[in-house]
Amino acid sequence: MDSSGELRLEVHAAPTEGQANAACTRFLARALDLPQSSVTIISGGKSTRKLLRISGHSGAEIAAKLTAIAGK
Repeated sequence: MDSSGELRLEVHAAPTEGQANAACTRFLARALDLPQSSVTIISGGKSTRKLLRISGHSGAEIAAKLTAIAGK
């Protein structure tokens, strides 16, 4: 996480044809032990800054797992 509290994720997939977006959602789904359909990009699909919706666990569980992933 950066100083503003946003999670930053660097993927090495090409930003064409949705490859980077798919890599982002795939990584988060695996890291959170969720099906990939539980992680959706709701805005910013063509931007480097995205807003995601994650379903399948409580908000507290997701926040805890994301904090652990970020190493904080």
